[in-house]
Amino acid sequence: MYDDRRETFSIKDIFLQLLFIILLVFILIWLFPTKGYLERKLDGIESGIDEKLKPLYTRLFTDNVLTMKDAAKSYFTTPRLPAEVGDKVKLTLKEMYEKGLLLELVDSNNNSCDPIKSYVELTKMEDEYQMKVNLSCSDKEAYIIEYMGCYDYCQGKLCTKEEAKIYTCKVVDGKYWGKYSTIVDKDTYEKQCNQQQKKYEYEYVLRVGGKCTNFGKWSEWTTNKIESNDNTKVDTKTEKVVDHYEQEYKVVDTKYKDQEYYEDVNYGYSTKTIKKTATYDYTTKTTNTVLSFATKTYKTVASYDYIYETVDNGDGKVVTTWEAAGTTTSKTPLSSTATVRYTETGRETKLECAGCETVTIYTYLVEKAKNTTVPGTTSTVKKCPAGTTEKADKTGCEIVTEKVENYCAQGTATDGGCVVTNTEKYCAVGKENATKTGCEVVTYEKQNYCALNGTDNATKTGCVLKVKKTKKVAELVYGYVDGAPVYKDVTYYRSATRTCTEGSVDYKWSSTNNDTNLKSQGYTLTGKTREVK
Repeated sequence: MYDDRRETFSIKDIFLQLLFIILLVFILIWLFPTKGYLERKLDGIESGIDEKLKPLYTRLFTDNVLTMKDAAKSYFTTPRLPAEVGDKVKLTLKEMYEKGLLLELVDSNNNSCDPIKSYVELTKMEDEYQMKVNLSCSDKEAYIIEYMGCYDYCQGKLCTKEEAKIYTCKVVDGKYWGKYSTIVDKDTYEKQCNQQQKKYEYEYVLRVGGKCTNFGKWSEWTTNKIESNDNTKVDTKTEKVVDHYEQEYKVVDTKYKDQEYYEDVNYGYSTKTIKKTATYDYTTKTTNTVLSFATKTYKTVASYDYIYETVDNGDGKVVTTWEAAGTTTSKTPLSSTATVRYTETGRETKLECAGCETVTIYTYLVEKAKNTTVPGTTSTVKKCPAGTTEKADKTGCEIVTEKVENYCAQGTATDGGCVVTNTEKYCAVGKENATKTGCEVVTYEKQNYCALNGTDNATKTGCVLKVKKTKKVAELVYGYVDGAPVYKDVTYYRSATRTCTEGSVDYKWSSTNNDTNLKSQGYTLTGKTREVK
């Protein structure tokens, strides 16, 4: 019922299998691109991104330069400015970090800008300062030059030249400064500044059915903008009117003020006699004299401490105590002695058979004496050791010996006696001064001098004195005055309206006031707008 399975392949089968394998390889290549292909595609994407980000990179570099400039302007106060013309003061980016003037600057590669090659250099010019701001980063290195000074409009601080005259999107003294820092008319100002970040939607209406009247009379001309719609038609005209006057910076007034100055007054020398004293040291002469020795006897004292001995004072004594020695009986009374003491404790009378006598028996308590010797007191006696005598002040002992010695009452001792050196002072020049401290020679000479606290003139032929004087100085007052008029085009509007009876009405909003899609469907502008938040 079943076909037997073939055990061999034909050439056709082999060819079909090879074809299938080749087709499968092409499909895999198509589905999974090669590494080189991916790298080429990614390179192209990155190049495109880099081109699009170039303005952003440039803006980042520019912001970093301006940040350095603003930080340096706040740092260079008057005490830190170069003093002389040509002097320079340099502040590196590293020093700005250390002083806390700004945070770390990074470039488009997220690398820190070079803190040493990046710097701000301020140079003193004749009447202003030149600031060079150099920024060196891994992606770019460049510098800007800016001139600064203490100008009239600087408001008490160092500022950039002419910077106080330039504004952006600001109304100053009735003038409209646009977003490109130029004076523009009011409409342009509103377009550039007030609406540059605002977006609006415009309302369209479609009426189906209904009936409209004819347009009425034209309204009066007005500068208020009127939008046309299907029920309002608008007519416009443009006229030139004076917008503002060019501002000229010129002399507007002259003020006079007193100014002090000094003028040189020349006059002749005055004469005075000057006493001059030349001082000199004494001249000395030395001679030696030999004198006999003088003698002196002196004592040498060897001191010793006292020695101390203990001596019995002889006030010791013997103390007797009594100790019990039992009891005893006696037919006769017993008497105490110095060594034995009897104390009667009882007696008894009885008949003694031997002699038929009546006898009394005495009973005694016996105590024997015990003698104890109690030592007396002792005294400590101090005395001097043998061969010494006690000092006169009773503070110890001593041995006194005498010795005779030669000495020089004057001069210096030598083997032959005492040599006395005699020095004689005298004035070889002049005479001794009043204080007896040296010699002097006094001379007198006439000398020129400048009276009235004057000074010598340049040629040393007389005197000159600076005299303070006052003069009137004209001070020009500068200000802005109106110059040539600047005209602008003013558009005037007038309108005529009609009334339409309503059919069905559909309103739509659009981001443009020229929506061709809505207009092709018959929609017209209503004149209403709304701001998109």
